[in-house]
Amino acid sequence: AILVVEKDTFFQHLLQSPNFATLSVVLVTGRGYPDVLTRRFLQRLYRERPDLPQFYLGDHDPDGAAIFLLYLESCPWLIWRGLFARDILPASEAETTTPPNNIPALPLKPRDRALRATLLARKEVRSNELIKKEIESIEQKFELESLIEVYGPQRLCTEFLPSKLDRNRSESV
Repeated sequence: AILVVEKDTFFQHLLQSPNFATLSVVLVTGRGYPDVLTRRFLQRLYRERPDLPQFYLGDHDPDGAAIFLLYLESCPWLIWRGLFARDILPASEAETTTPPNNIPALPLKPRDRALRATLLARKEVRSNELIKKEIESIEQKFELESLIEVYGPQRLCTEFLPSKLDRNRSESV
């Protein structure tokens, strides 16, 4: 599988984790909003190995969603696997907007709310109910780095990431 992560800090953390070596994955980052070369690289990987699924994992915030949509314009096979609120919050709390005290959530700023509204107005979002629902659910920000605190370095690589890299997982966007 190919895993595209939004942030270089998360990318570096994964590379330095001894548990990451157990995963059979090509790790890619565009360091935020991706440049043309990163997207062309993903296109080339797809042409060479269309059998390898490509997954995107970014922050649970409007920018993370916007970055996924930018990738999607040139890589329509890319599958959005989070970060979703349900990845951080226990199931009973995923419906609320108040995270447990130990989870580092950030409030949406006016710029974030404006970007979310702009994304929801886009044609490709309005026509895809799953993407629309995920963007509508962004009421607070969770950064990829919070996964390290929630799961710990070992469980991140032995439980969380393998579940996200499962091609048959029904939670695809």
